[in-house]
Amino acid sequence: MLNLPPQLVPQMHQSLLSDIAWAQENAENGAEEADVNFESLIVVAPCSVVNSKKEDQEDSKPLDSALKLPANTLFDRFDDEYLCEGARFSFTFETAPSTPGAPPKLFLVSVIDFKQYEKNVGRLGGVFGS
Repeated sequence: MLNLPPQLVPQMHQSLLSDIAWAQENAENGAEEADVNFESLIVVAPCSVVNSKKEDQEDSKPLDSALKLPANTLFDRFDDEYLCEGARFSFTFETAPSTPGAPPKLFLVSVIDFKQYEKNVGRLGGVFGS
């Protein structure tokens, strides 16, 4: 989402959790119930690795043992960093540059347990005191 005030991002994730809870409570049969009973979620997070001074590159450490990203990784959307924490597993892949001479785009793909997602959304809400 572009041009979304950052203060609305935690509420957007809370709304998703509320919608899922509503769907689970209002499922009319076993098939519908199974469709909304999530065990895991996949987060695809665009990010970049900032190449700064040589000493910074040597000092880069993983942010999270499951993520294995260097400390100089910047997420395009700040909430992805919170949402990917505690991932069951993660991997990254690069896409070709969109323009000649541009760096390739990096994506982090993380599989997180739904319960962990709920915790991460709570932590995200704490960023803005909501």
